[in-house]
Amino acid sequence: ILRDPACAKRPQYIWGVLQGAALGKVLGYQRVSVVEFGVGGGAGLVALERAAEQAEELINVGIDVYGFDTGEGMPKPTDYRDRPYFWLEGTYPCDQQELSKRLRHARLEIGLVKDTIPSFLSTNPSPIAFVGFEVCFYTSTKDALAMLEANHERLLPRIPCLFRTSLGKTANDYTGERLAISEFNSEHSHRKIALMHGLRWFLPSGMMRALWPDMFFSLHVFDHPLYNEPQQLRVSTSIDIEGSEFFHTPEQWTSPQL
Repeated sequence: ILRDPACAKRPQYIWGVLQGAALGKVLGYQRVSVVEFGVGGGAGLVALERAAEQAEELINVGIDVYGFDTGEGMPKPTDYRDRPYFWLEGTYPCDQQELSKRLRHARLEIGLVKDTIPSFLSTNPSPIAFVGFEVCFYTSTKDALAMLEANHERLLPRIPCLFRTSLGKTANDYTGERLAISEFNSEHSHRKIALMHGLRWFLPSGMMRALWPDMFFSLHVFDHPLYNEPQQLRVSTSIDIEGSEFFHTPEQWTSPQL
C-alpha cells in the first residue's frame, strides 16, 4: 500500500485503516467506516480513500470513507484553549470542486461538525473503525468527539484515533486536542480515549522512526457488547519449554478435543 503515491503521504492512515478494518472483520462486520475530521486541501482524504480501497481487497470487508470540513477553512478561535497564537481563522480552506474531481467514493460532510455529526449518525452509517482528528482547535475537537458518543451499533469496541496536533513544543494538557481528550474521559465512565503506549515498537521497522506513532490514541468502549470478544483470528495459547509459541483459534482452544 505504501507504494501508492497518494497513500504514501499518510502512512498513519494506512496503519489506522488496516487496524480498524481487521478488527471489524474478526468481529464479523461486513462493512465499517473510516473518518477524517479536518479535510483542508484534501490530500489526507484522498490518501484515506486509497488506503481504504486497498484494505478492502486485503481484508475482504467493505470500507466507507467520510471527510468532515467547514468548507471555508478553520473557524475563528474561541479563546486561549484553541491556541490562537498558532492557528488563524480561515487557514486550510477546502476546494470542494477540485477535491470532488479526485475522490472516487468518499463522501464530504460540509459544515461545522457540531451540526453535521447528528445528521450523519441519523443515516445509520456502518460502524466507525478509524478516525483521524485534524481540526486542531480544542473547541472543534471537542465537537468532533461527539462521534465517539454514538450508540454501540455505530462504533467498534476499540477504535484507533489519530490526533495530529497532540504533539509539539506548545502542545499541553490544558489546551487543544489534549484538553478535549481529558474532558471526554472525565465525562464518560465507560468510554475512554487512551494513548497507545509504545506503539512505534510494534510497527514495521520503516515506520518506527516516524513522529505519527506518538499521535495515536484508542477509544475503548468498555460496555460495548463485543468489547471482550477476541480481536484476532488466531491467538497465542501456549509456549513450550524450548520457547516455541503455539497459536489456535479461540474455538480450537476451548474445544473439548484439546
